Amino acid sequence: MNKMLIKPLSGWPLMGMVVMNKLNIGDAKSQIAALADFGHLADRFANKAGDSGLNVKNIGNEVHIYIDDDISLFYGITAKMITKAFEKADSKDVVLHINCAGGDVMQARGMVSTIVAYKGKVTAVIDGLCASAATFIACACASVAMNDGGLFMVHNASGFCWGDHIDMNKQAEILLKITNTIAADYAAKTGENLEAMLALMDAETFMNADEALAAGFIDEIVETRHEKTVEAKNKGKLAFAENVVDEGAEPEPLQTSLRQKHMQAKAMQLKLSVNA
Repeated sequence: MNKMLIKPLSGWPLMGMVVMNKLNIGDAKSQIAALADFGHLADRFANKAGDSGLNVKNIGNEVHIYIDDDISLFYGITAKMITKAFEKADSKDVVLHINCAGGDVMQARGMVSTIVAYKGKVTAVIDGLCASAATFIACACASVAMNDGGLFMVHNASGFCWGDHIDMNKQAEILLKITNTIAADYAAKTGENLEAMLALMDAETFMNADEALAAGFIDEIVETRHEKTVEAKNKGKLAFAENVVDEGAEPEPLQTSLRQKHMQAKAMQLKLSVNA
């Protein structure tokens, strides 16, 4: 078996071996998951035929493709799935919805190739989280919108390896090459220099919608918070103000009861912490 196991660009999804042993591929995957104590991954390997997290909807003249799972050759969403979804879109404009924590960087690269080669227009909408390998998929689209409550996260490629110092150095070289290619994608999208993008990746940077827009990773923010009328807002504020207790006033019986219960709960927490 090859000594190197690469998990590029994600906090938890595993990437496949560079070279597998002669074991059956399914058995090997289950063993890897078991050895790493990732029971949920073993279950997902066994049930890959279930919900893949990739959904496709035809809405008017557009095709909406939803990425709602990790990116992985072994589970979740693969580049092949995305390719098939785009083939069925048949050159119609595509809206790519992303709510993804990332995963296998090479599978994500395959998805980028599909997006770039597609004849129709492809726009991205970040519905929730766009992190790790999912970020440069978004950057490959013609434009990127993001829900006002979403998050955009960039970091260095990561992986793990066993072996001697030569194996470790080789792994470091590979990860650095992967990181630099992704930083180049970010620089092309934002218009910033490579060093600035590498600094963001080194810091493992989470950005809210406003920060992602200011940095140039997204092009617009989708407002999801419904504004209430001014009258309704004022009523809410007045109702809240009426419930504020004047510290100098004599507490009402109900307020006294609530305060006593609060103090009792605090005392119980303190007792438990001391006993622990």
